[in-house]
Amino acid sequence: MQKQLKHFLSAPIKEVLELKRFLSQNFPVSSFKDKVQLQLSKGQIVQLSSAGIENIYVLKELSGVKELDLSDNNIADASPLLNVQIQTLNLMRNKIRQIEDLGRSIQVLNIAHNRIENIDVLNEFSKLQELNISTNPILSIECLQNLKQLKKLLIHNCKVDLNALQNLINLTELGIDNTKTKSIDFIKNLTKLKVLSANKNKIIDASAISNCKMLQELDIRNNNISSISFASSLSDLKKFNAMYNQIQDISPLEDLQYLSELFLGFNQIYDISSLTEMKSVDELGLENNRITDLPEFPEDFESEYTLRLVDISNNYIANAESFAGLQLGQLLISNNYLTEIESLECFEYIRELDVSNNMIKNARKYNPMSIDLHEFTHSPQRKSSVALTKIRNNIRKMNVLSSVKRKFESNQRMTQLKQQFQNKINLKLGTELRKLNQIAEMFIEAFGL
Repeated sequence: MQKQLKHFLSAPIKEVLELKRFLSQNFPVSSFKDKVQLQLSKGQIVQLSSAGIENIYVLKELSGVKELDLSDNNIADASPLLNVQIQTLNLMRNKIRQIEDLGRSIQVLNIAHNRIENIDVLNEFSKLQELNISTNPILSIECLQNLKQLKKLLIHNCKVDLNALQNLINLTELGIDNTKTKSIDFIKNLTKLKVLSANKNKIIDASAISNCKMLQELDIRNNNISSISFASSLSDLKKFNAMYNQIQDISPLEDLQYLSELFLGFNQIYDISSLTEMKSVDELGLENNRITDLPEFPEDFESEYTLRLVDISNNYIANAESFAGLQLGQLLISNNYLTEIESLECFEYIRELDVSNNMIKNARKYNPMSIDLHEFTHSPQRKSSVALTKIRNNIRKMNVLSSVKRKFESNQRMTQLKQQFQNKINLKLGTELRKLNQIAEMFIEAFGL
């Protein structure tokens, strides 16, 4: 199998053409020279990606194939597939300049990353449900407006007029990243959209999105959007990424009950009091904004809220008491104005903590030397897993503290710590960790935990 195959259809290969799934990936095939009719069973999937193929003439007699993958090759001419009956065709990353009338049976077509300028022939692909024409020098997409069955359309990296899309009312997924569009008014007609990606454009007014009430995932990063008032209408929204815009007010998001991922970094946000209403958010990114104060969460914050990841670095926060008791797994709060971290009781559960480049002066409560091992080495419940659980929790705590200490070392504002105290921390930390590991191993061995 490692021998380079100059001519793909050699005798040994012909013998396996009737297999249920034929894979011939990663072979340096320059062309199909033998004119052999490929008789493949119904529902066959043929994958010939990354094979160095240039000529596909022999495939003109292909029959019985459901899916054909010819991506990542050197194909310049797709005309041999003119009369081939295929449902799914992948021609991504080739050297194709012209698309032929590849048949009326194609439902899924990927011709991204080619050299195609004219796609008018796609007007005849009446059964198309998914189409990817991204990264081509396409001049016009007017021909797409009659593809009424189209549900998924990706036009990333194409500089074209998108207004023709307003008639594709059955679209559920649309990708228009880096199309340099300024207006997305055509979106208001696409009421069935569930996924919309409009990253890296010049959009200022995104109000048309308010009509897309079925949206579940929305990506509008890298635009010039200042208002997200449209978001109040998106009751089904689960993922929202609006990083790198000019957003100030996030109150339109407070009633979105299903929102789990929210990324609003690199904006102009200063008031985040609305966060107290966003109980379903699991991942939150608010880095590089103008935030000075954290909101006052209710007393039942820990039980009602699902926050596990928070990035609020590069802001103007001086007090982080709102995070007290929160069971975060990751907290990034570097480059702020914190002076103490004693209120961050979430150390018990956290896996990653970054408090570097703050103004912290006192971290005694979390000094590794202050951890008392007596309660663990003399636990009265020696035949239970309680002691071992505490040991493991403290090992986890000390691991976090070790990371915190490293962050402190990079903080120029911590130069007041004496070198003697630092050396003592280093020595004590290493000794105590070894003790805890030995105790943990002893309990595991003794009780078979």
